[in-house]
Amino acid sequence: MKTLIAYQVDAFTRNRFSGNPAGVVLNADGLRDDEMQLVAREFNHSETAFLFAGDGTDCDVAIRYFTPTTEVPTCGHATIAAMYAMAVERRLGSCMLQMRTRIGVLPIQVEKAQGDYRVTMTQGRFEMRPVLDTATTDRLLACLGLARSELVPACPVQVASTGHSKVMIAIDRRARLNAHGPLGGYLVQNRIVEPSDGRFEFVGLQGRDRPVTHPDAVPVRLAAADRQPLGGCARLDRRPTIAGWTRKDDR
Repeated sequence: MKTLIAYQVDAFTRNRFSGNPAGVVLNADGLRDDEMQLVAREFNHSETAFLFAGDGTDCDVAIRYFTPTTEVPTCGHATIAAMYAMAVERRLGSCMLQMRTRIGVLPIQVEKAQGDYRVTMTQGRFEMRPVLDTATTDRLLACLGLARSELVPACPVQVASTGHSKVMIAIDRRARLNAHGPLGGYLVQNRIVEPSDGRFEFVGLQGRDRPVTHPDAVPVRLAAADRQPLGGCARLDRRPTIAGWTRKDDR
């Protein structure tokens, strides 16, 4: 009989029922893929993170991510949620950890101050695909309920990735904007913003698609050289709301 240590964490917020929620299982060693899929379906969040003991000399911890229907290679807010929950559960001090994901080993900084934690994650390698053709763009806009008149002309519609591909669609209303990992690289490489001293920093928003009144800020920092993104990180500056429980697995 195995007891799972599970949390629900609302990342990037101090307000209950706000932020970006993720399920977290801190002791996933021994779980089969189908069992993790069932747990993720039970949580029913966009992603649930499963933590494992480090599986080699190059990492301290391993992580996998499941949506309610399939496994995905990486997830930013679920990483922040998982590492925060692990820090709380294990009462970590300030440290730098190496985390193995399906896109490689990534550094995670955990800072303890005044009885709380700040977690900074490094994104995977940035990639951007060619601009989408007109027909594909029109189909996407129809699915999202957007009109071409809402697009920003200087910003092409294309797929960008820091390990998990996202379609970048720039629209002219902040009220409909959400931030995610590849946004900084997309803005720099398309010459939409100009880096200062090789850096571009911005504060994005997550949680606007939830029925709440408090969308939550995500500080993002990107390093760039010759218009090419070199790497970026997202930081949890505000303590997430967190709930935890244990569940027995009667396998």
